[in-house]
Amino acid sequence: MAVSGELFSSVAPTLFVMGLTGGLAHCTAMCGPLVMAQVSSGLEKIPTERMGELQRLTGGLLVPYHLGRMTTYALLGAVVAEVSGGVAVLWDLRLAKAMLLGVAALFFAIQALKGMGVPLPRLLTGGKGESAASRLLGNLAKPFFRDPTGFRGYTLGIILGFLPCGLVYGALAATAASGDAVLGAGGMAAFSIGTMPALMATGVLGQLAGTRLRTLAARIGPVILLFGCGFLVYMAWKTLGSVPW
Repeated sequence: MAVSGELFSSVAPTLFVMGLTGGLAHCTAMCGPLVMAQVSSGLEKIPTERMGELQRLTGGLLVPYHLGRMTTYALLGAVVAEVSGGVAVLWDLRLAKAMLLGVAALFFAIQALKGMGVPLPRLLTGGKGESAASRLLGNLAKPFFRDPTGFRGYTLGIILGFLPCGLVYGALAATAASGDAVLGAGGMAAFSIGTMPALMATGVLGQLAGTRLRTLAARIGPVILLFGCGFLVYMAWKTLGSVPW
């Protein structure tokens, strides 16, 4: 547990920064339309005479939705960390952690290189087509878009939290290295919180904010992601160095 706790104290802040950067460079483009659809639908339910800046602000923040996403991410983090911890019992724990951190670095590196416009094999990027999982989740989520407030917004966040995403895969691989369900959930919660500011800004300020944020993130986001990848690789190398060969 001491080793896992030390690893968590290093990786969780990194995942928060990855979420913060990825939220600007990736999430506003991929999830921005989902956010704006919810904001528009929610504001339509408010009578004109009651419409004010406070209603616009709270409607754009979509707090229940983001809490739903965080619930899903934390649950996934707990599951993968617990499973990896069980597998590590049959294998060397430190070697398993090093490999998972390496996989996490690879996922984040792919997202960074895509942001830089570097051509990558389709096998690494996953292609551009809509997956069967995305279609299924879209059908499940569709009824909740009609009034995405309160518990319905929270449920919508839970559903959409399962959407396939390279950034989420990378975060899951990193948190799996903890081998502990509680630490895994905490790591994914940190990542989720990091993704929130950019999406909340998009919801509050609209497409103009989303465009400006993406323009800024397109310049600096990939660099920060690569820096985070380097740190994960360093953690993997440090962990691997303690393995008795």
